[in-house]
Amino acid sequence: MHLSQGSLLREDSTFGLGLGVEKKLVQCNLSPPARSPWFRRSLKSWQQRLGTDHQTGVIYGVVNWIVCVPSLVSYAHIVFPQAVFRPYLPMVVKVYFLSSAVMQVVMTLLSDVEFSIGQIQDVGLIFLAGMVRNLVSWGKEAGLTPEELITTSIWQSAISTCFVGISLIVIGKMKLIQYVQMLPLPVVGGYLGYIGYFCLAAGLGIGSGREVNDPSTLLQLLDPELALKMSLLAVTALVMIFVHFKVKHFLAMPLTLLLLPIVFFVCADAAGLSLEDCRARGLVPYPRGSSGIGEIWQIVNYHEVQWGMLPRQIANLIGLIIIVTFGSSLDVAAIQAELPTRKLDYNKELTAIGWGNLCSSFVCGATGSYIFSQTIFSAKRSVKSRFNGFVVAIGEFLLFGLPVDILKVLPNAYVGGIMCFFGVDIMNDWLFQSRHLMSRSEYTLVWISFGVTMWLTGFQTFGVIEGMAVGTAVASVFFVYQFAKVQDKWQEVSSRSSVVRPPQERRHLNGMYNSILAISLNSYAFFGTSFTSAQSIEVAVQQKSARFVCLDLGRLSGMDCTFADQIRLLVLSLEREGARVFLSSLRSKTAERLLLAHGVVGPSVPERKVFVTLDQALQKCEEIILTEAGKLRKDQSDEEWPLDILLLDYVEGFVSDKASATAAAKAAAQRFERLELKENQVLFRSEDPANAIFVVAKGIVGASSALDFAKQLGNSGALLASPQPTHRPSGDDHEELGFMEESTMEEHDQHGVGAILNDTAFYSRRKCGAEAVAQTDCVVYRLRRSTMDTLEREDPAAAVLLQKVLLRDLSQLMAQFLCPLQAVSGLS
Repeated sequence: MHLSQGSLLREDSTFGLGLGVEKKLVQCNLSPPARSPWFRRSLKSWQQRLGTDHQTGVIYGVVNWIVCVPSLVSYAHIVFPQAVFRPYLPMVVKVYFLSSAVMQVVMTLLSDVEFSIGQIQDVGLIFLAGMVRNLVSWGKEAGLTPEELITTSIWQSAISTCFVGISLIVIGKMKLIQYVQMLPLPVVGGYLGYIGYFCLAAGLGIGSGREVNDPSTLLQLLDPELALKMSLLAVTALVMIFVHFKVKHFLAMPLTLLLLPIVFFVCADAAGLSLEDCRARGLVPYPRGSSGIGEIWQIVNYHEVQWGMLPRQIANLIGLIIIVTFGSSLDVAAIQAELPTRKLDYNKELTAIGWGNLCSSFVCGATGSYIFSQTIFSAKRSVKSRFNGFVVAIGEFLLFGLPVDILKVLPNAYVGGIMCFFGVDIMNDWLFQSRHLMSRSEYTLVWISFGVTMWLTGFQTFGVIEGMAVGTAVASVFFVYQFAKVQDKWQEVSSRSSVVRPPQERRHLNGMYNSILAISLNSYAFFGTSFTSAQSIEVAVQQKSARFVCLDLGRLSGMDCTFADQIRLLVLSLEREGARVFLSSLRSKTAERLLLAHGVVGPSVPERKVFVTLDQALQKCEEIILTEAGKLRKDQSDEEWPLDILLLDYVEGFVSDKASATAAAKAAAQRFERLELKENQVLFRSEDPANAIFVVAKGIVGASSALDFAKQLGNSGALLASPQPTHRPSGDDHEELGFMEESTMEEHDQHGVGAILNDTAFYSRRKCGAEAVAQTDCVVYRLRRSTMDTLEREDPAAAVLLQKVLLRDLSQLMAQFLCPLQAVSGLS
């Protein structure tokens, strides 16, 4: 699918010319016609001097020129369709030939795509046509003469093209193309669909001789007096459409364009109609006097320009700049897609287009860009020469300079058919085929934008810019709705802290893990998600019957006042239902200010502290649960516990003979080595071999494994805990955030009395994989691998009990970390 037609060549043609005339004949098993020795020598000498690449460039340059000529004629009719301009159309066409030739030369020289075709094209012409339509309307009110109207319109187009060129150069030099591309594609699609209708209406108007604008004017085409004209127009347009879509040979469309006028006059002669009869019936335009270069002064005489009208078109000029820039970027993107082995510099190509438009304005021309369909056509024909573009420019310079009125030999049905074909092709691309490139809702926006533009142009002189503005507004509202609908507004995360607690505490917490619900708020919270987020969180709390709700704000980039107020209502509602709410990781200054202002946190609610991390909030919840159950060992860091008691704690309820279990535990405990560690002393490092198991009997040991694992998960780390802050809050931070809990955070998992370390690594026979450091003065018992092997040989009962201890520890760790992870991930 392409942005606009701009060309009558199919870029997906599959047949080529070959590298030379004689080579092509050989490929077709034909013999070249007999030629004189002089002709053969001259042709061979010309081919040798030109080279194979340049020969191909010249040949395809002629093909591209044949296609460009009728396109430029039709573009002149698009911009100047009013009856008042008909006497001046031959001169306008010549100006378009000149400006396209100039643009082609500039872009051929500056572009990195040596075979590029750069011409006046239809994307910007709709805005120029709207400006001309405004001038005609204002001119009627002011009583302007036709000469004043045509010169003012020409200069309006030239000055607008100049600003477009300067803007493209600046955007390209400053590398700002990505900002222009922010215009919603469905809005551009609706605009281009309107271009298609505009071209179709213009073609119907030329072919019928009637003025066709909005859909209501189409009814007049049913007049029986127009039967002949409409029949010829329909046949011509259908032939072009059929050739374009069904015939893939690269010469099909150029030959069609050459033959259609000839076929028309042959059929007219066979029907007994002379050229004058055709003119009398409105099938062929009358000659309009001299068509020499000297006549151009009639339409570019700046003394006739009504300069006061030009500043009234500023809004349309801005729209013209935006749409040409956007369209040009899509043209470059389409060319890049067909050149996978080359990397195009978008900004450089945009600058080349800008210079082409600027030079076009110097000769009173119109806006243009790459005709990417013809550029891609040339690429597929293996054209590697700039002669491709130069030949097109030379042909257009000749048409400008020769005193020939090309319009007088082109039937109205022919010119109108080309424009109808353009309209059908563009509307097909953007109003129908674009369905496969967009979601259903975005495709609906295309039709909304198209319909609004059509509706507005029916009520005012020119409503395209207003239609695009309305379409952009609708697209923005739709984006807010879609963003609110599909955004991952919040996420349930693991409700366990990083503290590895003694067996009894862990068993109790494993049975109570539904009591805590940890919620991570994500992205940017705004009015579109506020109510649904609060409502869904409240439902989740009710379903789990959670007594504690931890709202983590660490992944929240910001919020608006509506969401802040909904948080207030949510917290109050949860507290009324008996739940305790804790907040953590309040790092966004905007969120902090709004939550303070709405009374969610701050001095007015001292009981509602904000924790530095989610892990601290979860620790607080666990301590409350364990305290209420009488199972929290508050003195665990000050008192050394006997190792055999700690081992028996793990197998409680899993032994039938307590006496035998007690004896086995004492026997196993005797095989451990007792280690005393000072604060900050390293127990083992991540690179150490895992040749021992450790049991904490006093104090707290910190291990970095879970934190490192969370960091490796990246964004998925939210399932384990909120991201750690990049720095520990300073004294100034605490003074500013006086309502926040003091940080007791250590960047380690905390292993207290009864915790077993390194058993997973021990059994997997790898490195420790974590660094364990004493956070307080500690007593740790160590069992080496060699001692374990000896224990299994000498005291099987003690070895079996020890293995039960280790299995129980691993299963409790799984319940503590993996089960909540599976629950929030939907795995269980």
